[in-house]
Amino acid sequence: MSSGVTVVWKTLVSFGGTTMIGEKLEFAGVEDAILDSRSVNGRRRLVVGLLLATLFASLALFSGCRARANNGGGSAGETAAASPAASPRPGDQAVEKAAVSIKGEAFDLKYAIEKRESFQLTPGAHVQIESISGRIEIVKSDSDRADLYVVRSTDDREDFRDRNLVATNKDNELVIKMERVRRSALFSMFNDRGREKQRILLKLPHKTDLAIEGVNGRIYVTELDGKLSIEGVSGRLFVGKVAGPTALAGIHGPIRFVGDGQNKNGVSVEDVNGTIDLLFTGNVNLDLEVENINGQVDQGLPNAVYEGDGKPNDHDFRARIGKGGARLNVSGIHGRVRLAPATDRDIASIALVQPGTPVVEGKPASGQK
Repeated sequence: MSSGVTVVWKTLVSFGGTTMIGEKLEFAGVEDAILDSRSVNGRRRLVVGLLLATLFASLALFSGCRARANNGGGSAGETAAASPAASPRPGDQAVEKAAVSIKGEAFDLKYAIEKRESFQLTPGAHVQIESISGRIEIVKSDSDRADLYVVRSTDDREDFRDRNLVATNKDNELVIKMERVRRSALFSMFNDRGREKQRILLKLPHKTDLAIEGVNGRIYVTELDGKLSIEGVSGRLFVGKVAGPTALAGIHGPIRFVGDGQNKNGVSVEDVNGTIDLLFTGNVNLDLEVENINGQVDQGLPNAVYEGDGKPNDHDFRARIGKGGARLNVSGIHGRVRLAPATDRDIASIALVQPGTPVVEGKPASGQK
């Protein structure tokens, strides 16, 4: 270009709803036109925008490929051996199966992994169960071992990758919990974690303490020869024969407790949103304290002597039941509270009906119905 030539140029860029336009420039004695700072910034924005668009397109392509892989992962009844992604740990096997029915309620999801483990425990052992979404059943064992049976189920076998069942026994303390598998922040943004349910049957030996917390689902404790603590549960709670002290707190759901009227270790029920049935077998000898109840109170335990002006249906009262003895504290309840002698039907409601059928190639195990 010759000296003194006037160059008129116009650049129009539209990206993300923003339009940038160049201006008329006059040059004298120069060979090339130089864009002003606004045009330079505009081109920078354009480059950044194109890079981001390429990144998101690549991520979308990756997600689509993963979804197609899931949909074409295998035919019904195929085991995890044919799909490595479906088997989070060696020995686990995912099978497509009909949902197990427990007390007339379908429970398991489409794909299930079954796990069995056994742990040596000595008297005084502590067992902790955490972060379970599903059903937990605790029964007493005749041996000196804790026998664990777990069924994990999902609607998509890939979802087994997102969580691990961890069971560790160290220094006579057994911990059973679900843990999320850590993923990168970018992976988590574009991959939703699917739903998983767990079904646990745990047989505990003589003189074992049990603590359960952070559970979303039903809990059955049919018999326990030790201390019991249950906290932070959203679901129904059924508690039967417990030899040691019992503490139930932070429960969002109904509670049915059937205990021994001669229990000398005490029972505490606090901060519950739901109805409560506290039922006792045999001759009942307890020191009862009821306070801060937002709901109806039906006190039907016999041989009760109330302190001061206390009455059976008050929301706050103290009473000696029979000869008195261990303390029964009930406080901070939003719902009806019933205290009464246990009937045979009440006792049967706590008994384990069926722990669920083991999974073998998508069919009940031999001898199961």
